[in-house]
Amino acid sequence: MLKLIVIFFSLFFGLLLIFCEIYNIIGKTGSGKTLLTVLLAFLFKVKEPRLKIFANFNIDIDDFTFIELGVIPFTKIKELEYVMIIFDDIKVLNNIDNFMNIIANISRKNSFDILFTSQYYTYLNKEGRQQADYQVLPIYNKKDKTLDAYFTDLDNEVFPYTFNNPNDFFDKYNTKNIIDFPDEDDIYEYVKNSCDNVKDIKTNLKSILKKTDYNKYLKKIVKEFNLEN
Repeated sequence: MLKLIVIFFSLFFGLLLIFCEIYNIIGKTGSGKTLLTVLLAFLFKVKEPRLKIFANFNIDIDDFTFIELGVIPFTKIKELEYVMIIFDDIKVLNNIDNFMNIIANISRKNSFDILFTSQYYTYLNKEGRQQADYQVLPIYNKKDKTLDAYFTDLDNEVFPYTFNNPNDFFDKYNTKNIIDFPDEDDIYEYVKNSCDNVKDIKTNLKSILKKTDYNKYLKKIVKEFNLEN
């Protein structure tokens, strides 16, 4: 069934299934934001079986890696040909705009797809919003059991699409392991346990922490692991 959806989706909106795109998915709680990211992950996975998927919540899909707190193994994923990074609820980050700038730059250079969700358009500044190739508005209809998605491109052209029976994918993911508003110590502990080189440590700290906290924790990690800058 999913392959048929991919074929139909591709016929009408084939340009949306191109790798190296950034999707800003916006909507209030219950609008279907996370569900849409999961649907797109499965669609892209069918189109490209070699796709590796990284997300800050668990998805029951092949070649998946859970990235707690948005800490990304940049060195490792740069060696991969097809990558999708999903960040659900970007508001949990302390430095949203810096995270967006870093992740957008990496996406362009390495042909990654980036999907991130937020409740409000203004969570990103103007520059951050302009980084996205598509602003996406999902509307989940409980009565009809459909998910309408409106993809607006950089030319303000809108591509509407309706996913029928999206409920089939509710059991494919859970968001219980997303940590709401982690403090700096949570970030520090996870970064030091997740990264195996200073470059990745620096990149992740810059993308997650406020600028005032960056140097403090970088020095702490380098000193603890006896690493060279």
